[in-house]
Amino acid sequence: MTTGGESERFEIAVRYPSQRLARQAVENLTIHGIGALNEMVEGETDDEARFAVLVVPADVERARELLGVAAPAAADAPSPRQGWSTVSVLIIFAAAMIIVPLLAFFISYKLFGG
Repeated sequence: MTTGGESERFEIAVRYPSQRLARQAVENLTIHGIGALNEMVEGETDDEARFAVLVVPADVERARELLGVAAPAAADAPSPRQGWSTVSVLIIFAAAMIIVPLLAFFISYKLFGG
């Protein structure tokens, strides 16, 4: 999940309810060699944490580990199976090159007296 604006190259590692907690987390990460910043973010609900700690995508897991925060639920993670699989492409190819011409032949054969 990325945020808009100036911090397009950063990813949210953790959210906090107060800016003080977010600043402490940024200081802790900086001490451990991870560049981080905090930013106020809009939540979907009023109860959602409003201050996010942002890090570069390569450091997200390490930042969460250092802060003692678990990774987000699996529902938030993208599906590992994205795009077309090889089997899907082969099925479409077979339909386009074999099944459709055969079907067209038999339909035309029946229409013209066969």
